[in-house]
Amino acid sequence: MENPLLLRVVTLCDVDHRISDITASPVDFVFCLGDLEDVWMANRVEALNPRYGAYGIRGNHDVNAPFPSNIEDLNFMNKAVVVDGRRVRLAGVPGSWRYKPYGRWLFYQDEVSEMTDAMEAADILISHNCPANIGHERPCESLAEDTFSVHQGFLGINDYISAKKPQFLFHGHQHLHKTTQIQETVVIGCYGETLHEIPL
Repeated sequence: MENPLLLRVVTLCDVDHRISDITASPVDFVFCLGDLEDVWMANRVEALNPRYGAYGIRGNHDVNAPFPSNIEDLNFMNKAVVVDGRRVRLAGVPGSWRYKPYGRWLFYQDEVSEMTDAMEAADILISHNCPANIGHERPCESLAEDTFSVHQGFLGINDYISAKKPQFLFHGHQHLHKTTQIQETVVIGCYGETLHEIPL
């Protein structure tokens, strides 16, 4: 059996000013998890200079536009990257639940379920939103929000975890740092800029 890769991953999400002092090299991947201003995001990726690239999905406050040239789009997509001779499979799920009639990167539960069902298996899944009902959803601020919560998780991500068994899932949107094991998947809630070291 191969020895696991130890990957240094930086996640960026939800705000443009929560910056840590991540300066140690090398960084293997940068994952942009949504709700970030494009120029800031591109500059941060350039400064971090990840060895195997930067990959992003859009959040519910993002523009509907191509990513900057140094960030690869993973919105409902798959990508395989060769790391030290081994194939690392990536996939991405953008957006949040459709809590209002109009807006960018907003989806009903069945839309996400349909898209994730069509996606290939991945070793690492990145998403803006979290899976549903795992204790990562931000508490509602009012009774009205309880029914139509901006922060309800996606059931389609739960189904993806059950069917395709990624080793890791990094998500934003909920403004928390929290790690939960769901079946065979380590689910990591991220906020701001965070460095992770993961065995793969």
